[in-house]
Amino acid sequence: MSLKSDIDKEKLIEALKNSGGIIVDACELAGINRENYYYYKRTDPDFKKEVEEIIPQSKEWLVDLAESSLVKNLKEGNQMLTMYVLNNHGKSKGYAKNPDNSTGDNERVSININGINENAI
Repeated sequence: MSLKSDIDKEKLIEALKNSGGIIVDACELAGINRENYYYYKRTDPDFKKEVEEIIPQSKEWLVDLAESSLVKNLKEGNQMLTMYVLNNHGKSKGYAKNPDNSTGDNERVSININGINENAI
């Protein structure tokens, strides 16, 4: 391999770590063509192994970041987000759009949160 391709691979690996494992973003950050990324991955087993380890770890970081944002927005009182979380994650405490299967898919559901009546489909 040439020195340039080795440098490109190092840039790509670092960019993958910083882009949440999103290849198109990593290539843009590294200033390297996506076709080169796939060529390196196809022809260099060590590079392939390294990026295949980085990508799942980076995706896990993105999920952590999203969960952190979710908590922050919940603490700030985002009503729609509160309804979403309760409907999707509060079922064990009785929060659900359809806890007893008595409403159909197209019926409206009302949820009273902090004294504000929010309607959702």
